[in-house]
Amino acid sequence: MKLLPLFVLLLVVPMVQAAQFPASVGYVNDFAGILPNAGALEAILAAYEKNTTIEIAIVTISELPPEHSTATYTVELFEEWGIGKKSEDNGILVLLVKDGAPGARMRIELGYGIQGYITGAEAGRILDDALPSYEAGGYQTAAEIIVAGLKTQLTSYVPGERPEDTPGLIFFLIFIAVFVFIIAFGIIASTRCPYCIRGKVVCTGNKCVCTRCKRKFDKRRRRSGVFVVAGGGVGGGFGGGGSGGGGAGR
Repeated sequence: MKLLPLFVLLLVVPMVQAAQFPASVGYVNDFAGILPNAGALEAILAAYEKNTTIEIAIVTISELPPEHSTATYTVELFEEWGIGKKSEDNGILVLLVKDGAPGARMRIELGYGIQGYITGAEAGRILDDALPSYEAGGYQTAAEIIVAGLKTQLTSYVPGERPEDTPGLIFFLIFIAVFVFIIAFGIIASTRCPYCIRGKVVCTGNKCVCTRCKRKFDKRRRRSGVFVVAGGGVGGGFGGGGSGGGGAGR
């Protein structure tokens, strides 16, 4: 179910101008030169990956490429670098845009395997905690607050387990049940008289008659319905992981 946001974003990403991404230089990629103690963050994130397998990448840029939002940029960069383990999709990308406008200042992009532990709303609250420091020009502090918030949310993380799988399966089964009901109802309705409803219809070619009210009609003039089901999904370098399309921005 978490794949829906990614499916929508992947429809949008090809429409925007392709961004040229630099090569990753580590967990902390301070391309804007706004993190005075990037080395300390690098050590923290390296140790965290060793202990949990979760890969957190921090990226700072001076400005977004033309025609890009923080959402489209982070999805593309996430996939380009392959953040997270390939088998787990447990990567996180934190983007800080120097002097960004509201809505284009910071973003947390979550791998699919992380989304059962951190929701978009929770990611948003982490960014809200970091926002005062960001607005004061304290980008280093903002990044540290974000990392601390992410680690707090991920204290129960277990590699290979995705808490959202069970609710997602329930939702999927409910969807299938409703779909089957609609199809079954349509089949039953197609054998009922469109006038008295209760009578059964007997047809010879296109000519039909109701066994109850005896009304006659042409089958080609009966109302019909069309059911359309569309679906799609895409799943997850660092470790070769992929984005789940979820997260939050500020």
